[in-house]
Amino acid sequence: MPVTIPLGKGSRRIEIKDVELALFKEMLIHRVMRSRDVHAFYKTLSATPPHTRSITKRLTRLVDSGVLLRMDEPINDTKPNIRLYYYKLAKRGVAALVETGSIKADEAETIYRQILSLRIPKPHNLAVSSLVNNLQIKLMEKNIKSHHERGSTWVQQNQYELPFVPDWVFSNRRFNVFLEVDSGTESLSMIETKVQRYIDYAAASKENIMVVFSIMDTTVDYGLSADRSKRIVSLKESVPPYQHWPKNLSIYVISADRTPELIIRTFEDIEPLSDTERGYVLENWLEEWKTHCPNISMKPFALSRVYGDTGLKDLEVDLALKVEDRTELRTIGFLYGEEGSVKSYQQIRFNHKRIGRQQERGIPFDELIVIYLDYENLIHDVVGRTFLKAWFTFGETWHHEEERGRYPLMLKPISIFRKEWVSFE
Repeated sequence: MPVTIPLGKGSRRIEIKDVELALFKEMLIHRVMRSRDVHAFYKTLSATPPHTRSITKRLTRLVDSGVLLRMDEPINDTKPNIRLYYYKLAKRGVAALVETGSIKADEAETIYRQILSLRIPKPHNLAVSSLVNNLQIKLMEKNIKSHHERGSTWVQQNQYELPFVPDWVFSNRRFNVFLEVDSGTESLSMIETKVQRYIDYAAASKENIMVVFSIMDTTVDYGLSADRSKRIVSLKESVPPYQHWPKNLSIYVISADRTPELIIRTFEDIEPLSDTERGYVLENWLEEWKTHCPNISMKPFALSRVYGDTGLKDLEVDLALKVEDRTELRTIGFLYGEEGSVKSYQQIRFNHKRIGRQQERGIPFDELIVIYLDYENLIHDVVGRTFLKAWFTFGETWHHEEERGRYPLMLKPISIFRKEWVSFE
């Protein structure tokens, strides 16, 4: 419910709306928020999205009323008259949260003094705040129940003695998501050390641990390149082999732009899929293939026959088939692909090495087909290698090819960081 805050002597008051109370709770966590993130909060979560001018006018009123404090800085040294604005809670904003029970009355003065001393954060911290705000808005919009807080606060509140402090922690009933926002300044050896610490922590924990390395891009910092593929692949390559991870750990490397979608899919129980669910996706795709190409024949291989005893069962394909179409006979490995997943990346890399090579044990593949849940996951996943005999597609590929007997277009790597749509053959 809205709350009314008195403005000193007389009868002057200001009503704080529900959307603003929600915003103030986020400000309490973030401490300082960019103007653009505050505007996004108003526009997305207001019952009727207000115009930018209306938001600016309302923020000015809140500042003039002592509810918010505004800070600013020049966009750069050459344009001193163009300012960037930031907001934090003022004394009456803290009082509004006391009214709603979000802050205890005896803590209000201490919290306000802490906030008052804060300056404009450094670029990395601003990027973290912007990314988290974007994700939290989408979670609230979808009514997804979760909890989030700064990594330092999480460590302190849980009284953990950890050899790492994540940038942020999101949690729901199934997962603790540790968010590491990467600016590209940490060396790969530092990343390797950080990942190993998460592996050790997960091995001693009974909870499901999800570590997300979110690579900063233009969505959180205008000064960065939009394409951070090289950094994404470098971090994926820095992660130890999946067979050394505890089973309750999953690790992702993904752009900041795609990070909210990844965590939302996880909290909505869309992904990661169980082995049975992965099997359904692949089986449905293969049934569509048979429908479009009725002359095709498929014969499954037992994976134990394909691999022998490699000791790397977790990296094996989901399905191996001997496929005969027209006069061509080939052995194809089928994998379910998950955007950003380091496990998925290691599976693709491991199995692509088996293509066309005589194996000491088992059967080599002629080709590899990686099937993603949907189109967006497919086009945004970064594999960063020239997998010459790998094809990348998604669950509804066949629905886009109406001519029977004809194969659909699939994505194929043609250089290290470039994929093109090519007709499967």
